[in-house]
Amino acid sequence: MSWWFAVVSAWGAPDIDEPVKTGASAPGDAALVVGIEDYFLLPDVPHADRDANAFRGFLRYTRGVPEARLRTLGKGANREQILAAVTELAPTVASDGVLWVYFAGHGAADPASGERVLLGADTQADQATFQARAVKLSEL
Repeated sequence: MSWWFAVVSAWGAPDIDEPVKTGASAPGDAALVVGIEDYFLLPDVPHADRDANAFRGFLRYTRGVPEARLRTLGKGANREQILAAVTELAPTVASDGVLWVYFAGHGAADPASGERVLLGADTQADQATFQARAVKLSEL
């Protein structure tokens, strides 16, 4: 048994889902957190909801992003909702701020162009629908 395993066993492993509360403040930041675990026509992404919630906690409590400028999308999130949230949040970011976009779900490369894309919950595997429903990173 390694010494690290013995220490963790004695005191318990830290809860990585519980954000570190730093008291930091990032009033110029805004964030969109997307966690899509259940896809309509593609394989599901286990733990995407949990990952998104953990990152949201980091943004809020460790980074200090104001609650009023944090948006979360989950089950059923699609192209239009993702782009609308970015469009809504972008003007709220200060000149020294950051617009955070965190996505837990399927990502891919567009088969025609090779461009990286995020896949909303309603994306389908056929090429025409795939291209119409995916969110290109260049759009963000």
